[in-house]
Amino acid sequence: MHAAIATLTSQKQSHEHHRSALQSEIAATQTAIRQRREAQAAHQRALDAQARHNLPELKFWEGCLGLRIEGAGEERLRFGFGELGAERGEGWFEIDTGSAVGFEVVRTEPRLEGEEVEAVVERANEARDLVMLLKGMRGLFVDALRE
Repeated sequence: MHAAIATLTSQKQSHEHHRSALQSEIAATQTAIRQRREAQAAHQRALDAQARHNLPELKFWEGCLGLRIEGAGEERLRFGFGELGAERGEGWFEIDTGSAVGFEVVRTEPRLEGEEVEAVVERANEARDLVMLLKGMRGLFVDALRE
């Protein structure tokens, strides 16, 4: 009888120890979840704040420069230039934003010479400058539409 009581007492202590370990693990997990939610909320607030600044800048680029920026599928952006001169029309190009090497022009309309585009992209990638890419591509479109 005493052996059975000792066994049950030992099992009870073992279960209580296991229970307290599980409770500690639950508390740690709840703390981690709360911290991640707070970090996610802070990140979302930062994105929202940045979005308020992006819209006026986008309007500037569109209004002053005649530049449109659009999504063109997964990991692609399309930059369109309107009114490239009197009766010249429009031009656009797409870049792959998922490229590891930097900017990569995947399509243009009207079609531009590959070597010229590669030269502009190479200079922009060396400087890591999107404005340089936009300016260079716009110049190529103006030259192509003159012909």
